[in-house]
Amino acid sequence: MSISVYIPTDGERLSKLDDIINIYNNGTLKPDEIVISAFCVVKEEHLTYLRDIHNKKYDNVKIYAGKNLGTTAENLNYALKFTIGDLVLFHDPLKYPSVVRVEMVKQLFETQDINVLHHPSSVSEGFADRTFSLEHMDIIRSDEIYRRYFPLRGVKNSWICCRNYGQEFSIIADMSSICTTREMLTNIKWKERHECEYYRGNSEGFGYEFSMEILYTYNKSLIIGSPLTVIK
Repeated sequence: MSISVYIPTDGERLSKLDDIINIYNNGTLKPDEIVISAFCVVKEEHLTYLRDIHNKKYDNVKIYAGKNLGTTAENLNYALKFTIGDLVLFHDPLKYPSVVRVEMVKQLFETQDINVLHHPSSVSEGFADRTFSLEHMDIIRSDEIYRRYFPLRGVKNSWICCRNYGQEFSIIADMSSICTTREMLTNIKWKERHECEYYRGNSEGFGYEFSMEILYTYNKSLIIGSPLTVIK
């Protein structure tokens, strides 16, 4: 099961990329590829930063950059074209990964019948911890999530039951770092804000809509309590 890490970003959110790459490549399991997709690369400093990463000749890093002023949803949808992994781990360019993120995600997809995985982010926990145990992990399984979020059996009523994905289970999922199978990227698209049908909040809502559609359509989602991305 091959693993792609996909980092959608822009010219103003590049400063953590080199550290993110090094944490992934020195973690407990190295991803097969790390794909950086950068929109709005319009300044010389943006090009210099990406060129410096390119010149380090990482064997698993690919960089796609352009001047286009595309949306976040548009960039997320490019993951299907730019990656080759069986699993795609989206990564927020403003956060760092846990050193066990790739290994833990791979084990969960190999041992659970799922097509999408959600985890929280943390301010520090999990950043340097190289040990984990699936037996002692808080796991919210798909049937339980489905019953809680769709009691009326309709996806359009989801906002009544879920405002922040995972909160009802005392877990706030990192919606910018969803892990999913490649098949889901073929079947479910990331929506622009004006296309969102269920989300009623103030942010863009693309992660919420993506997650709710997958849960409602396939009922093979998982939420874990272990933070796998880090705000630092």
